[in-house]
This record gives sequence, C-alpha cells and structure tokens, in this order.
Amino acid sequence: MEVLILLIFLGICFVGIALYFFVWTVRAGSLQHADRLALLPLREDAGPVEAKGSTTSEGKRGNGNDAHPV
Repeated sequence: MEVLILLIFLGICFVGIALYFFVWTVRAGSLQHADRLALLPLREDAGPVEAKGSTTSEGKRGNGNDAHPV
C-alpha cells in the first residue's frame, strides 16, 4: 500500500515537470515556426538552382566574353 502512495506522488511530480517544460517552451517561442517548417518540403520549387558563374542565357551580358564579366 505504501508503494501505491509513492507511485502516485512520483506520477504527480512527473506531470508537474512536464507541464513546467511545456509552459517554458511555449513562452520561449521556439515552436512558433513549426507549422511553416512542416510544410516546407511540400512547397513547389521556383526552378532549378543554378551554380554561381553558370552560363545560361540570363547570366550572359552582351558580348559573350566569359573571361572578363562586365
């Protein structure tokens, strides 16, 4: 019977600690962007990522001299 009282006391302590850390996390605001981060993999890509210095038609400037960019 004494073990039951000890288990109830430990259970209440664990619930109290969990509530404390939940309130602390909410007040810190560390989960405010969780919804946006969860949906980020579903976002459509704007286009292919081009490497710096790529030679696409948008990347060239006028004379086509790639050795000395303008």
